[in-house]
Amino acid sequence: MNFTADDPQSRVRSVDLYYRLNGGPMFHYDVIHYSAQGTFHFVAPQDGTYEFYTQATDWAGNKEELPAVPDATCKSDITPPDAVTSCPEATNERSMSVTYSVSDETSGVKEVTLWVKFKTGGWVATGYSSQYREGEFKFDFLQG
Repeated sequence: MNFTADDPQSRVRSVDLYYRLNGGPMFHYDVIHYSAQGTFHFVAPQDGTYEFYTQATDWAGNKEELPAVPDATCKSDITPPDAVTSCPEATNERSMSVTYSVSDETSGVKEVTLWVKFKTGGWVATGYSSQYREGEFKFDFLQG
């Protein structure tokens, strides 16, 4: 996260970064000394919406008031989606239905892709995909 601060009278001594997660309490994250510009490297500890606030301090000891609105806001999603699939245990047909349900509380689901593994082989993408959170794939054993 880049920042720029300015104090023409006594120059900037430091800039502090604060954050708030999902509207909760504010936490101090880091401070950069002796620079009016720079970059904070923030690592999100969990999923959620993060609000960021910077506060500059000059060499005279004056602190900028924390802003009423965040300097920046972003959403972090570091948790993979949950997926549940089901299909018949056995079939004598050349195809079978594979139903699925996927959820992701933070950012939603972009795409669902069906993969298959035969016996001791590796996982192979079947070419079946969907943008829906729930649905059904008709898997063809001869084409898959």
